[in-house]
Formats: sequence, C-alpha cells, structure tokens
Amino acid sequence: MESIADAALTGARGNSGIIFAQFLNGIHNGLTEEKKVSLADFSKAVNYGINQTYESISNPVEGTIITVMYDWSKSINLLKDRATDVAQLFSISLEVAVQSLNAKTDKLKALKDALVVDAGGKGFVYFLEGMTSYFMSPENNVSEYIAAGDEYEDHNIHVSENDDLSYRYCTKILLKGTQMELESIKSALQDYGDSLIVAGGPTRVRIHIHTNTPAVVLERLRGFGNVVQQMVDDMQRQFETVHARKYKIALVTDSIADLPKEAMDNYQVHMIPLNLLIGTVVI
Repeated sequence: MESIADAALTGARGNSGIIFAQFLNGIHNGLTEEKKVSLADFSKAVNYGINQTYESISNPVEGTIITVMYDWSKSINLLKDRATDVAQLFSISLEVAVQSLNAKTDKLKALKDALVVDAGGKGFVYFLEGMTSYFMSPENNVSEYIAAGDEYEDHNIHVSENDDLSYRYCTKILLKGTQMELESIKSALQDYGDSLIVAGGPTRVRIHIHTNTPAVVLERLRGFGNVVQQMVDDMQRQFETVHARKYKIALVTDSIADLPKEAMDNYQVHMIPLNLLIGTVVI
C-alpha cells in the first residue's frame, strides 16, 4: 500500500489526481503494521484516508471526485460487518460509487448545465471497477470493467467565454524533504491563488495551485524542501486554443526566450518551461 500511495503521489496530474493520491496515502497511513487486514481494519483505514483528503484541500467542492470518495467510504463503513469477504465488500460499495457519480450532475451547477459527470469521479469509479473485477476473479491477469461503467455517457464540456479566469497558471510541484508539515505549506501558499491542494506526507508532498505568480510560489516552497518536479500550464492559452484561436499555426518557444508578455498574448505564443536539474533539485 505504501508503494501504491507513493507511485500515485509521484504520478499525480491535476486536481483529481492529487486528491486521489492523497486518499491512497491516507489509507496507507490508516493501516496498522499487521500483514493480515480485516474488513474492519480496512474500513478504519478508508475513513482515515477520506478525512486526510478533506484536510488536504483548502476549499473542497462537493459534486466532484471528493464526493464520490466520501460516499464510497461511508458505504465501506456500513458494509464492513455485513459483507462476507472483500469481493462482496467492493462489489456492493461499487454500486454506491456509481450512484454517487451519476447524482453529482445535480449537485454541481456546471456539471448539470453541461449534462456531464465529473471526470475525476468517473476515473475513481474506473479504479474501483478494476479492483472489484480483480477481487471477484483474481486468477485473471487482465481485469475488465464491470457493467457499471455503461450507466453514464461522455459529453464534451463547453466552457463559457464569459467565465472569469482569476488565476491564469495551473501549477503543480513535487517536494522532497524531511519532516515537512502539510498545514504549514498550505498556510504559506494560501494568499497566492485558489484551488490549493497539498497532499502527501513528511518526506514527499505534491502541491496543486491556480496562481498568477508560479515563480513566487516555487520560491516560497524552497524553504520546505527540494523541488524535484514542477509543471506550469497556461490555462488562458489552453482556452484560447480551443475557443478563440487566431492563427492556423502555433508559435512555440521555451522559457529561455525573453519575450514580452504582451507580445506572447497578442500572438498566442505557447511557452514550454525550461527546467535545470542540479543533482536532484529542479531550478
């Protein structure tokens, strides 16, 4: 479980990926050192995981992946004394997760208007489907999705051109260190943007934030640990590419080119950040 949690945190992408990684990390932290885990032990760890996940998010938005995780966790707690084995526990709780996913369209206005389910929540259901399939037939090397995945449809989400983009850059950073405190990191970044998620543990922390000053955020984090990964996505340019493209070609440069911001916006220039690696530290 420690290996799974660590891999999820290292490979996390976007809001939902980091939330999912923190949930797995919390489950790992909630487990005892015993090699054999009962359904009650697993339920306790899942409850610990969902609490840690809520604590990692500055402003949890219900109707997203976090709601599906909460509803699934609650069902695990209710079923722990009734299920005969782990296969039955996952099979029944999966139905609850699917119901929660479909119900979320009514909980979040943006999803309801677009007639879609939350992508992160759908990904979590896919994960549960794979786990359930394995527990029901562990002799099979390749798991197939259960029919629950057929109960919802895909739609394209069209973002309104009038939507306000208060913070332009989606910034993801991975820190390594010793004795890092998640709450201290959250407090240090609270005033630099929104959609802040701080997930992980004392030695490895994944940060997600929407900000207008990614360089300032990066510098602020250096006091907590070593930056081993960083990624900055220009959400305004991404929106323009889909909804307001000016040209048939794309102009692409990297961050070593000292172009004025006004010129880059006028010609919709895409910038790829150039990272320098000194030892294990990204600068």
